[in-house]
Amino acid sequence: SMMQQITGLLERQRSIIETRELLFAERKKREFYQYLSIRDGLTDLYNHRHFHELLNQEMAPALRNHQPLSLLMIDIDNFKQFNDTYGHPAGDAALQMIARIFIDNCRRVDHVSRYGGEEFAIITPETSGPSAVYLAKRLLTKVRKARIPVYDSSVEARLTISIGIASFPVD
Repeated sequence: SMMQQITGLLERQRSIIETRELLFAERKKREFYQYLSIRDGLTDLYNHRHFHELLNQEMAPALRNHQPLSLLMIDIDNFKQFNDTYGHPAGDAALQMIARIFIDNCRRVDHVSRYGGEEFAIITPETSGPSAVYLAKRLLTKVRKARIPVYDSSVEARLTISIGIASFPVD
């Protein structure tokens, strides 16, 4: 009958929608795990492993098109002492805050990574030595001026960073 046909069509339609939703959920989950695999859990920056992939990726066009490329290696000064003084939660907050400063002061084409414990690396495509130095100075200033809240914000601490720069093709 007509009613059975309609019911059959609705059933089929529902099953198509359910299948589609399931596939979409699977894709979302896969994208999420893919995202996690290249990110540092604490700072949400690219992780050490992905940094190396990005550097290889960015070196290719630099070599091919003879374009400059710079790399900033960054270290937080006396971070162990900071952790010992204020505790690991404060250390984690400091790492997150510094990561945020780097992201806010870099371009979208730059790749900011957490290289290790208190080490960071920034790949800056199409950036010559002098421009990289300019960026480095800006980052040094921003971090030096930042106040890191510790002990529920009643105490504020400060940190400084050290930056090493290598530029292609000069270095």
